[in-house]
Amino acid sequence: MDPFGGPIVFGLGGWFLGALLVLRFWPTWPLDDQLLAVVSIAVPIWLGVYAGWIRTDTPKAMRAKGIGAAGVGAVVGAALGVHVVSGLMALITAIIGAAVVSNLSLLVLDIWTERAARRGTAAAAVDLSETVDLSETEHLETALD
Repeated sequence: MDPFGGPIVFGLGGWFLGALLVLRFWPTWPLDDQLLAVVSIAVPIWLGVYAGWIRTDTPKAMRAKGIGAAGVGAVVGAALGVHVVSGLMALITAIIGAAVVSNLSLLVLDIWTERAARRGTAAAAVDLSETVDLSETEHLETALD
């Protein structure tokens, strides 16, 4: 499959779905609205990039970070892309921006996590029970039972 075909299909498909919903429920809303373009392009790109990145052995904490990074990247990229040019080309630049920044954010997340794991400073490697004195909270355990 063409690596550039996916974002175009997802982005244009999302925009057409967003335009269809706007025409049906808010007919006075203009179709060239930047908010419509950013939201309707960023959401399918976000989900598509995340689905391509996730693996079955990915821990739940990393999944949450990944979906957040992909979402923020897609919205930022689409917002930057829609402001580059005007007209119909703004849709194409928004799709490209959303796909590139979303993938880049997941790449940075993977690199950052790998470096943290190598240094031994990953969040999973930290044992907080050794650094926090829990003796003052023993009376709370009996109140909760």
